Amino acid sequence: MLNQGYVPCDKQIHIKLSEAELQMIRDRMAQMGFRNLSAYVRKMAIDGYYIHVDFKELLEIIRLMRIDSNNINQILRNTEMIMTQDLLFRTGCETEIQLSF
Repeated sequence: MLNQGYVPCDKQIHIKLSEAELQMIRDRMAQMGFRNLSAYVRKMAIDGYYIHVDFKELLEIIRLMRIDSNNINQILRNTEMIMTQDLLFRTGCETEIQLSF
């Protein structure tokens, strides 16, 4: 059973590859986001597949949602300030009134 943390590996397997095969392995390894050849070969030999999920688009959506929520909060603050000033003007009060929404 593989652990998610560091697992000491003390056994070795030696294989012979052509330069083209090694380059294909390195290309596939880079596509999947692996930086360590041993980790990639071990993962492929044990599981036979690796699913690489690209979160770039999701992270961009999250970034845009944060910007939008910040803009909405600013609009709400300005609206509350305008409503407070309008209420003070209409009632003739000189003290500020706290509005709770």
